[in-house]
This record gives sequence, structure tokens and C-alpha cells, in this order.
Amino acid sequence: MVQPKFRLGLTLVVLAAVLGWAGSSWAAVPQTPGPLDPEFLPQNVLGAFKPVGARATALGGAFVSLADDASGGAWNPAGVALGRGFDLGLSFTGYSDNLNVENIRDFYQDLTDLREDITDQSRQAKAFNTFLNLIEESGGRVVQVGISPLFSLSLGRRLAVNGYGQIDGLLRMTSTRTPVAGTNNETVNISVHAAAVTLGYASVSWAQPFGDNLIVGLSGKYLRADYFPGRFDMEATRDQTTGIVDVATLNHNLDPNSRRNLRSNDTAIAFDVGLLLRNGHTTVGAVVRNLNSPTLTFENPNAGAGTFDVGLDPQLDVGFSLRSEDGRHRVAFEIHNLSASNAAPTKVHFGYEGQYWWRHLTLRFGINGTELVGGLGVNLAGFYLDLTSGTNLREFLACGLRLAF
Repeated sequence: MVQPKFRLGLTLVVLAAVLGWAGSSWAAVPQTPGPLDPEFLPQNVLGAFKPVGARATALGGAFVSLADDASGGAWNPAGVALGRGFDLGLSFTGYSDNLNVENIRDFYQDLTDLREDITDQSRQAKAFNTFLNLIEESGGRVVQVGISPLFSLSLGRRLAVNGYGQIDGLLRMTSTRTPVAGTNNETVNISVHAAAVTLGYASVSWAQPFGDNLIVGLSGKYLRADYFPGRFDMEATRDQTTGIVDVATLNHNLDPNSRRNLRSNDTAIAFDVGLLLRNGHTTVGAVVRNLNSPTLTFENPNAGAGTFDVGLDPQLDVGFSLRSEDGRHRVAFEIHNLSASNAAPTKVHFGYEGQYWWRHLTLRFGINGTELVGGLGVNLAGFYLDLTSGTNLREFLACGLRLAF
């Protein structure tokens, strides 16, 4: 069987499938779940700009004043002018919170067992008790997993094309048990809130130097957001001796038709403007994201609530970087979301990058708010491999490949 701390990860990954089977197996399902909690609505998930790229994340996200590779278009469009003539990159950043996946084999076995128990009427009581144990082990915490992919291409130190975004899944499970007076039974109430939100950008960036010290950049972004909400409520009577369960009500919006109805998406155009001011070994950088305040409209998953708008307000990031005389060492200090926009906090970022072993090996470490990160890069004749991790590999990990010359 799965270790207790692993079961939470199992539940998040298979929730939709398990609840879908449960809905068809345990009871007739009126599609009338309660409202989703606020933290599962997209305006509270999208938040501020999330760091992308293995190199930039290894520097703690302190990359606005550097931004000198193909990912610069995502961080600060002015940085495109600092890159190579040709720079092609691909990276993935994964992150999680309150999720601990340890054994994939056990994960697959428990998924198979739970599915078979739910779909076999003679074993549905066992399935219910397994599911209840999973919920109680979660402790009511919000579990989040996500990935931020990045594709980047820059040409001629003027033009860059980037595709990047974020894919987030969130889940919270709670349960209560109330003894039924005069019997050996208890009333069990289960509530599950879940949501998946994606936000993708396709951007074109242009950088223009003015003299030797000032660079101004502009990015035009096409963005698309998708929102998939889920809510599951159950009330059941459970015999505490035999474990036999009688489901009284089972309400959810996870059947195939409801998923299609509740899924919503929208698109918008946004612009970023950035600048870099260079003076000797010091560079000051700033960027304003979402300059035109784009708005996305979603269907409200709460019954009868219509639609709601999510505005992506302008976000201001500022910072500076210093490099050594020989250019092998650099440090950066930045403050992101100085404007405290989009229900996200203002954060301080710090990063260090040092080149060693004839510049073939690069060591990096950084601070992203209160999180410590680090990584290394390998450079072999213009081919770059970048790896990044937080203090816990299961909570933050990034990998990137670049070809630049």
C-alpha cells in the first residue's frame, strides 16, 4: 500500500477520474454542487508573472536586469539586444505545494485498485473507506501542482519570439464525521474543490538601443486562458463496525457533459515595455507587464452566477545587476510586482552567477522571496544545458536546453 504522505499526491492526480466513476456507481447524481471556494477561482490562481526558464529561476527570478538570452523577451524585452545573434531555447519548470509523490509503482497500483473497487458494487464500501482515509490524510490543505514551459528564439539582437505560460492544478478535500445518536452509524460529509487553470503567451519582442547606455524594448503578447472547475459533495451514512456505506446525496459537476459546460476560456492581447540602463559594470532594469490591462471573461462555476471578468493589471518589476571586471561573475537584486498587482505580493529576488573551468561550467544560486534555489549550467561550444532545483526536488525543478552562437 501507499505511504500516507504519498496518498495525497495520488488523490490529486486521479481525482477527476475517481469522482467520475463514483458519480455513476454510487448514486443518481443531480448536478447541483455547492459554490467553489474563492481560492479556486481563476482571478486568485493566475496572479503575478511566474518565473520561467531554468537559468532565470536558478537566479531566484532576478533576471529583469540581466535578460541576456533568448528568454529575455519573457522577462524584459529590452534584454533581447544583449543576446547572441542566434539563440534557441526550450525549458520546463515544475513546482508543487503540499504534494509528495514517492513511488510511481505504488501510485499506479492504488489507482487501479481504487478504480476497480468503485466500479464493482460489491467493493464500493471498501472504495469509500479508502477515499475517506485519503481525504483525512490531506488535512484540508490546498494541494497545487504546476508546470511552466518556455520556448524562445532570438535573431540578430533585435527580435525575439517566445511561447510560455503556466498550467496549474489545485485541490482541497475536507470531511466531517457526526455520530448518529443511538446507533453504531455516523454521518459522513465530504467536500472536494478542484480547479485547473492554464495561461499561455505567444509573444514577439523588439529591442532598440539608444546610444551606448540605454535600451528600450516592447513585447506584444497574445494570451489565452482556460479554466476547468470541479466541485464534489457527498453525504453518506457509514456503519462504523462493518464499514458499509449508504450514500444519501452525491452532487458534483464532473460528469462529461458538465465538464464541457463549465470549461471556459478567453483570449486577449497585452503589451510589455522594458528598459535597461547600463553604466560600466552596472545595469539597471525595469519592466511594466500588461501595460494595457487586458481582461479575460470566464463562466462562473457557482450556480446562477453568470460570468466574471479577470483583469490582468500592470505589474512593475525593477532591479539592478553588477558584473565583475572579467565578466565571469554577476549578481542581481530585484523587486518584483512593486505595484502589488493581481492579488499577488511584492517579492524580493536575489541571484548570483559565476563561470568556472574555462567558462564551461556555471554555478548559480538565488533567493525567490523566501525560497532558496540553485543550479548549474554546462556550456559546450554554444550548446547549453541548465538545471535548477529548490531545496526540495519534489517542490521545484527546472531543466533547459539552449543553442546559441
